[in-house]
Amino acid sequence: MKQNFSTKHDSFFPRQTKIIAVMLCLTVVGLPLGLIMLYAEQGASFKPDEKLYRHYIGLFGLHFGKWESYENYPDMALLSQRMTTTSFSRSNRQTDQTEVAHELYLLSPDHRKKILAYVFKNLDAAETDNPKLLADNLGVNFTTYSPKVSAQTAARRRR
Repeated sequence: MKQNFSTKHDSFFPRQTKIIAVMLCLTVVGLPLGLIMLYAEQGASFKPDEKLYRHYIGLFGLHFGKWESYENYPDMALLSQRMTTTSFSRSNRQTDQTEVAHELYLLSPDHRKKILAYVFKNLDAAETDNPKLLADNLGVNFTTYSPKVSAQTAARRRR
């Protein structure tokens, strides 16, 4: 029997919104909304024995989301992507913050559909936490990401 588990991906609201949330908490009327904005989180929960997952929105330890099957996702791969957040000041000055996210995805057989399973904070955490153990716990194959190219796409690339 495999143990059910949840993985927190990130805060539900971006960092810039949390500044507004703190200001809202200073007012009596905005206190409930500010607390929701500060403590809302998102992630994924898994039931490996039943092959079920859900993407949830969590608030104060309660998770809300619809359970779905991941039986049609036999593979898992570690993918990296660059994420940039842009902020503008009142004088229209721009500030960019770029991060590289390392994420673990469940993949369909042709690797065209993905389900986000886990988010690593950095590459060292991705190597230390051993994503292969998570794949074994879920009963899927850990592999490299290699989506199959359709005949239509191959023809378009040859032009």
